[in-house]
Amino acid sequence: MVKKRKHISTLFKGVTINKVIKTLVYSDLILFTGWGFINPILAIFFTDKVSGGDVTMVGIAMGMYFLVKSLVQIPVARYIDLEKGELDDFWILITGSIISTSVPFIYLFVSEPWHVYAVQILHGLGAALSFPPWPAIFTRHIDEHEEGLEWSIYYSATDLGTAVAGAIGGFIAATYGYEFVMLAVGLFSIMSTFSLFHMKNDMRKRT
Repeated sequence: MVKKRKHISTLFKGVTINKVIKTLVYSDLILFTGWGFINPILAIFFTDKVSGGDVTMVGIAMGMYFLVKSLVQIPVARYIDLEKGELDDFWILITGSIISTSVPFIYLFVSEPWHVYAVQILHGLGAALSFPPWPAIFTRHIDEHEEGLEWSIYYSATDLGTAVAGAIGGFIAATYGYEFVMLAVGLFSIMSTFSLFHMKNDMRKRT
């Protein structure tokens, strides 16, 4: 006897996603969409707007970002693991988000290579503070038996946001200018940061 195939809707029957997971997904969806506008054209922005900017400068700038992020995020991760409760995770996440939010606004004023390097170092610091607490909070609050689904929802949402923004980012820059794009990225980053406050009261207290 051939078994009947289950309708796809039954795969999602009874699925509930808690507030913290929803907030984290929503926040990163906004953030990745905003940065998706500029990431594909950031190298062009540097070479067009910075005096003496070239591909070498772009490579050094990217390297500085990842170097700072790589060196700082491990001590940050160790600190939040040793501290009891989640309020420290939350406030470090907020601090890193605020620092990163300032980056697109500062980009509006860069004109020399050292300006770019300084901003990239700042951006790396913001990322190093934001990255460790985000997955830590997500992991603790993920719904039981929904681990694969909720991680997939996160990656699908952020990938789609990045894809849509990347597809139109160049058009927006060509039509309205780099300044408009940077302001849009900054606005999306602000909204992303403020959205995180929706989960503040759901952070686990020190025990």
